[in-house]
Amino acid sequence: MRRLCRVIRTSPTSFYNNFAGFLLDLPNRAGRDLGQYFPAYRQWQLFMFVQDKWQVSQKLTLDIGMRWELYKAATPRFAGGFSNYNPANNTLEIAGVGDIPLDMGVKTRYKNFAPRFGLAYRFNEKTVIRAGFGISYTPFPDNTYGYNFPIRANNQFDPVVNIFGPATLPDGRVATFQTGFPAPINPVIPANGIIPVTGLLNNSAFVVVNKEFKNPYTESMNFAVQRALPAHLTLDVAYVFGHTVHSVVAYNLNAALTAGGGNASLPQAKFGLGWW
Repeated sequence: MRRLCRVIRTSPTSFYNNFAGFLLDLPNRAGRDLGQYFPAYRQWQLFMFVQDKWQVSQKLTLDIGMRWELYKAATPRFAGGFSNYNPANNTLEIAGVGDIPLDMGVKTRYKNFAPRFGLAYRFNEKTVIRAGFGISYTPFPDNTYGYNFPIRANNQFDPVVNIFGPATLPDGRVATFQTGFPAPINPVIPANGIIPVTGLLNNSAFVVVNKEFKNPYTESMNFAVQRALPAHLTLDVAYVFGHTVHSVVAYNLNAALTAGGGNASLPQAKFGLGWW
């Protein structure tokens, strides 16, 4: 498993201090990105479809179909690969650890039926009426899944004496290329799989995976009239309609409930959390 390390030569003062820190090999901050857990998003998906074309008469043709889609709740490849924030008690729940299920308790929906219907009616030799309706489902956007701490974690070392000094490692050494990095300090995962959000974690923003998630779907409909015109021309007038249900929209659940109310008006203020 690859570990990413970085040395950040920044300073709260100016470019000149930054450049001096570079020349002297005395960075103001050093850090390491940890790769303790690999998320490896996994999900089983099953689709079934039946359709029939029915020539009702010389003028009317119907297309009738039904699609069924199954999206099993996603799981990581290994236990610990997902981390979900619980806003009810201000904790992180680690998938597959303790009593936390590997799918984090996200429900699987078995009733994702998507009917399809279409018709073509020959009004006369020059005019045809067409119409159609269908439902289409979409899966959960996996790029916004439960990749919270400790899936995403890092070690950061700052100055100890004052903000203008070099970064200091836990053993007291100054962080330089020559001294190198200490051994990774990996997050400790409790046996029950629940991490209280305290200390530095209070300054973090977390993703909440809705355990009652319902797959979004779009209802599409169209109605068209086609008319043959002189000079080999065709007139096509159509109406197209689309409606999305259960659309996945990212929002800040800690947004203020009262304008100008400050941190006291935040839903998570009871846990001491401010703006994210």
